[in-house]
Amino acid sequence: MASTRRPLEGPLVRVQPSRVRLFKVGLAVSLSNPKAILFFAAFFPQFVNHNQPQLPQYLILMASFFVIETLWQLIYVLSGRSLAQWLKQGRRLLYLNRSCAVIYALIAVGLLMEVVRFFV
Repeated sequence: MASTRRPLEGPLVRVQPSRVRLFKVGLAVSLSNPKAILFFAAFFPQFVNHNQPQLPQYLILMASFFVIETLWQLIYVLSGRSLAQWLKQGRRLLYLNRSCAVIYALIAVGLLMEVVRFFV
């Protein structure tokens, strides 16, 4: 997420945005995500008792979702960091890339066979 700016004279300088700035951008993207808005609009009302005050119920649902989602994001981050370190050892990344290439090639062959079977 770093940007590169050239001063009036001299070499390129890398500018790393602050964590606060990154957080604000992430929050703005998350809050304006139409998929999330549609998900909450479709999912939350099922669990709300409409004969009781709704605001406390929605607050509990949102807090629960926030805690669970935060835990999952932490698991993803820590797992990704561990996986990145593991892939840096030896030729593991090369083998992963080759394995993915073989899988994609097999999927392409399977799709091609389906198309040929459909038209023949």
